[in-house]
Amino acid sequence: MFHHAWALMATVPARTERVRVCPDVSSLRLRPPAVTAKMAASLDVMSGGRFELAVRPGLPPPTRKPRGSRTPTSRRAR
Repeated sequence: MFHHAWALMATVPARTERVRVCPDVSSLRLRPPAVTAKMAASLDVMSGGRFELAVRPGLPPPTRKPRGSRTPTSRRAR
């Protein structure tokens, strides 16, 4: 079972005094930027200023089609 990283980061400051809290990199395509900013601000207050945020605009477009995807040219003529 995987836990949500933001939920786990909220527990770290409660148990530590010096550990800095930072997700690897948060993609802004996963949620609205305002929501990400609010969550980051809340975690920063909860951790006493030990939260660091690294963001990226989002994943680049796929360079190839997923396996098994159908394209208009691969459909059978009826």
